[in-house]
Amino acid sequence: MATKFNDFNNAAAFPAWDLLPYDNMIDKRYDDQNGLPKRHWCFLAEIHSYSLLSFLRFRTVVNDDNGQDSIVAFYLDNYDEFDASKLQSGHTLAIVYAQQRFFLDGTYGVRVENPKHVRIFPLGLRKMQYLGYEMQKYYPGENGQKCHGCDRVAEPGETLDRCGGCRTFCYCNKACQVKAWKRERMGHKETCCVVRDPSFHALLKLDFSTYNGPHTFPK
Repeated sequence: MATKFNDFNNAAAFPAWDLLPYDNMIDKRYDDQNGLPKRHWCFLAEIHSYSLLSFLRFRTVVNDDNGQDSIVAFYLDNYDEFDASKLQSGHTLAIVYAQQRFFLDGTYGVRVENPKHVRIFPLGLRKMQYLGYEMQKYYPGENGQKCHGCDRVAEPGETLDRCGGCRTFCYCNKACQVKAWKRERMGHKETCCVVRDPSFHALLKLDFSTYNGPHTFPK
């Protein structure tokens, strides 16, 4: 049986901007009748531009899965667990429990106050979504291994070589590994560092249908 991972295209778990709940309002999709959370959700959006408003106050313009632009403003008291150097155009923001908020300048966006609720992945949103699909397709499981280069399924008892970086994707030989590493659409050279990130695996494996306390990204 293949390992079950979350689909980054699932709108219930990864809602676009228009489907995010509003700040300080009960949303029956995510909250119970008392306003307490009953499930997780995560906003995924690609950074279009970013700026430093004041000391340690960052503001980004992001683009969601539907092409909608919105603002993400960072008001963090502690940056020890947040790498602001990754706030770059073309990278993907993942923000759990994101809510729509009205800012004093008349714009709408998401305000981030907890560094444990946000991570930045050095990959565009579409590529991030496709990488989730690749993890489902190629992750070694009870059905054996599948070569990430040529799609060949290993024979019973056969062990394919694994990527020395992420230790996840498997290859028949060096030629298959080079092919996958340099692939034009989704070369593993671009995605290996993301696959190694514990925060990426946390998003893939988190049960979004329930709530047993707030999710925080690993360091």
